[in-house]
Amino acid sequence: MRFSTTLHSLSGAVNTILGDNCTSLNSESRGNVHGSATSSSLHQTVTWSLLSPFYNDTIHLTGVYIFFPNEGNFEEFFDTLTAHSNHPSHKPHIYTGDFNAYTAEEIESHITPLDPHTLFRRMGDTNPAHSPASPLTTATARAADYRGRLLLNMLNSIEFIITNCRFPPPPPNHRPYTFFRKPNTYSILDYNLIAKRHAPLIRTCQVLQNVLPVSVTDHMPIHLHLDLPTSSNPVPPLPLQTSPARTLYHSKRLKDPQTEDTFTSALAKKVAKITPTFQVSRLTAQLHSSKVSPQSFADTANAAITEILQHAAFVVLGKVDPPTHKNEANKSAAQHNANHHSSQKPQEAHLQHTIQHHRNAIHTLQQDLSLDDPDTLTFHRDKLNQAHFSLDKLRNLKRQGKLLSTITQDAANDVGPADHQHNSMWDRDYLEKYKNNHTTSSLPQKTRCNASPDKRI
Repeated sequence: MRFSTTLHSLSGAVNTILGDNCTSLNSESRGNVHGSATSSSLHQTVTWSLLSPFYNDTIHLTGVYIFFPNEGNFEEFFDTLTAHSNHPSHKPHIYTGDFNAYTAEEIESHITPLDPHTLFRRMGDTNPAHSPASPLTTATARAADYRGRLLLNMLNSIEFIITNCRFPPPPPNHRPYTFFRKPNTYSILDYNLIAKRHAPLIRTCQVLQNVLPVSVTDHMPIHLHLDLPTSSNPVPPLPLQTSPARTLYHSKRLKDPQTEDTFTSALAKKVAKITPTFQVSRLTAQLHSSKVSPQSFADTANAAITEILQHAAFVVLGKVDPPTHKNEANKSAAQHNANHHSSQKPQEAHLQHTIQHHRNAIHTLQQDLSLDDPDTLTFHRDKLNQAHFSLDKLRNLKRQGKLLSTITQDAANDVGPADHQHNSMWDRDYLEKYKNNHTTSSLPQKTRCNASPDKRI
């Protein structure tokens, strides 16, 4: 069955894409790539929508590549992936690619005893060094164990599962490694992911080992076989259905104690403000007297709790605002200008994003009187000043380092090419000679002096 495809780039720059109706984006067009905070990142993710007249639905396939050397923005990148798991529930959505993440054999926490027993069996990497970071970790190191924890957090929030190593589980003596590097490094860094509700569609998922030469890649492809209901006769195309992106907030900012305290304070103030209008005791009494149904009680309580949490998260943490099909064209020019002024260095880029976040929050609090909160406003102003100070300090240190490097290089060049090859300006031999007074002065031993011999002078 042949599918036609359409391409939607979520983040990063795509070097080469081949397929029907697919376009190729190179690194020079990074300003036109659709993304939020990760648009200047080297991480890449693209979604293809697969259509066929013999399949009365759409399959969404998201390719992922996480670039790990000297690259940050992992939380933002996983926020983008999570926010775009917003396709209608009946349409299969598959994530596939190189996540550069360790998950060992950890089972996704959203899998319950009510799910098929096959979901509890997943054979992964048993190397203790290849385990994901602890769920309670506060580290943000650019390591595969930390990326593994971010991946598992994403799977648990959107109820997706890892398909490789599971359908069916391979024999114990045949670990389904997806990565090999000489001399003897095996690990699982690549994954196929699908929603738990679509697991019955999976017939097999196998790692194809030793099918590609090592000179081509050190990764191994994964073959996912889905059993889709098809028709021998073409079916009319369905109208395009779009869903809003999932509502997400930058929860990683809660790792900062001051941010956590401000968030807690904002929650308490919103609870105090909403309590007079939301009478819990009256609603509970109505439930006990059967004046409202349990479902109505749950919906009302859930709406109130959601309003409280979203208010505090919005004014303190900031909302993840991924692109949508409607605003991509409008944002492309602005995004290009933003990327033009954004630093390519991870530390500077992070501080620039932090500064922009607090500026936006201050502007929102000042414009919207319903969000008036002096303490939260003071918090954002203090954080803005701290970020400005950190950015200036970082840039000054880099200027000093560059200046010192230039001076050292100039001094080394003065020594001469032949001498510099063996004795730099800071060579230990020179320091030893200076310490032991073994240097030779270039001044004459005797000097003439025309000073007056008069002792009064």
